[in-house]
Amino acid sequence: MRSQQLKIHRLLYFVEAVDRGSLAAAARALNVAQPALSQQISELEAALGVDILERSSGGVTPTGAGEIFYEHAVAILRRLEVAMHETRAQGSMISGDVNILMSTTTSQIFLPWLITETMDSYPGIKLHIDQSGSNEHFTLPLQSGRADFAILPEIRALPGIQADLLVERPLVVVGAQDQMLPLENPDGTVNFEAILDLPMVFPRKRHPFRARIEQFASELGKVFDVRAEASDASILTKYVQTGRFFSILPLNAVVSGTGRNGLRTPRIVNPALSGRYMLFRYAKRPPSSSAEAVIALLMDKRNKLEAEQEGEEAFSTGT
Repeated sequence: MRSQQLKIHRLLYFVEAVDRGSLAAAARALNVAQPALSQQISELEAALGVDILERSSGGVTPTGAGEIFYEHAVAILRRLEVAMHETRAQGSMISGDVNILMSTTTSQIFLPWLITETMDSYPGIKLHIDQSGSNEHFTLPLQSGRADFAILPEIRALPGIQADLLVERPLVVVGAQDQMLPLENPDGTVNFEAILDLPMVFPRKRHPFRARIEQFASELGKVFDVRAEASDASILTKYVQTGRFFSILPLNAVVSGTGRNGLRTPRIVNPALSGRYMLFRYAKRPPSSSAEAVIALLMDKRNKLEAEQEGEEAFSTGT
């Protein structure tokens, strides 16, 4: 394939068509004539020697080869955008877009602080947050360059993905104010074994925190009484606020800037359980200057927390 056949605007046309599922919608978004856009994609297919779009009356979808090419095209366009931003920013302040993947819980914990700190330190940086609500399948956006990094609860090690600890916070039993916990200790903590028979609402099965606490229960020959599941900590706390259920969550997922939302949150001991939040990035691609600046803010905050032993609410309240 001759290099001149792989023109950048053809990659843009193809990515836009896949994202919108329609040649007509892509043409409107890019302000080009649909026949011209269609012709350019056809020429791209001819240059590649393979069909990359499946066309039907309902729109377009990528073929198997198209899915592979799509990830590469997105990465190329992203790197080009980064190159342009960094070239323009040479000798001036850091600026550019930073794309971050977060789960619902981590966005509640980190986002208020991160938005404020980034605006104050780097007004030329624009944050784009994809609140996925899931810890699964986040590696492809990192590998393709669609996301600069992800902030998620700790999961197993993945090939090519660098993981850095941001913060570790205690897991607590979450109950309504008028709910009595069995065998609560004088210091306000509660033993793990004492909560095994409580009616629980939990994160979904594959959530890393749930996997850990169920493993501890299994070692004691017990199974939690799980009455409901949800992927969002705010939904879990609404179940708890009915006074009929308990949950187990990291304290940061319950605490807001105004307090504990009318909930009791004794820490779990014997064993003491904790939740770890990690920053994930693709190890084979250096971050852009803007992404590197935001990562540095997060790491600096982490180091201050460790040195000063600040409270659990530090990230979410901005203290």
